[in-house]
Amino acid sequence: MTNETELLQAVQQLADKDVAPFDLQIDRQAKLPNGLFQKIVDLGLLKAKIPKEYDGLDVSAATAGKIVNILAKANASVGVMLEGHYKSCDQLAKYGTDAAKKRYFAWGAQAILGFSNTEPEGGSDPSKHQSYAVEKDGHWIINGDKVMITNGTLAQVYSVNVKTGPNEYSVFIVDKGMPGFSFGYVEKFNRPARDSLR
Repeated sequence: MTNETELLQAVQQLADKDVAPFDLQIDRQAKLPNGLFQKIVDLGLLKAKIPKEYDGLDVSAATAGKIVNILAKANASVGVMLEGHYKSCDQLAKYGTDAAKKRYFAWGAQAILGFSNTEPEGGSDPSKHQSYAVEKDGHWIINGDKVMITNGTLAQVYSVNVKTGPNEYSVFIVDKGMPGFSFGYVEKFNRPARDSLR
């Protein structure tokens, strides 16, 4: 896309043609229709919040919000999927090392990133979180549980917010293939048809 206006127009066309007609199907089957994710990739939507020096579009926060809003009106799940991806891109851009940015922005341009902050006890308030990480023998070990993970089970890579000191918080990039990583209960959601809500 040459500018953000054209990008938003393309997003609206995608929402109207490839998302809205499958709204209920997406939620009931808990998966995207064949070809939709590749269209999202081809449109560059995964690169929207990736800095230009890492081959991203680096759109403004306002434009990213508009992308999410357009898609969420067609199907909330698709909008939330990108919202979580964008939050992880923001975390990586703000706090990531150069090596992490180079590796995971390349990944994030083609695959969804997960965002992990909320906990069973403290909710989304980091000051009440119980998850923590300690450094041992040059490596970090994370202990704790997260809930309501945006793109949980969908993503292979997650940004995870945990305590690294009494009043210190850090963001870790965690690959689901790392030792000790496991998924717990996955919430099942069967949304009723719109007509039944009237």
